[in-house]
Amino acid sequence: MPRMYAWSKAGRAKTYFGIHRVTGEGIEVKTEKGTIRFVPRSDFEKVFSLWADYKEGKVLRKELRSLVVNSVYVLGVLHWLELQ
Repeated sequence: MPRMYAWSKAGRAKTYFGIHRVTGEGIEVKTEKGTIRFVPRSDFEKVFSLWADYKEGKVLRKELRSLVVNSVYVLGVLHWLELQ
């Protein structure tokens, strides 16, 4: 799987991660520190519903972080998918 980079509208994200495994329940990411972290599908669903507004600056990053713990990985994946 490709290396993914954290992404933010403000351009402040600097970390990277890799997709370790994909399941129907979510994905496992391998952080830059080498740890495996599970990102549930529900995190993607919550953030995706606000994705367009986030990119336009109508929703702030802190609002996404209050919805899901794994926003850094969700945003990175959504941004990568748009670039494909």
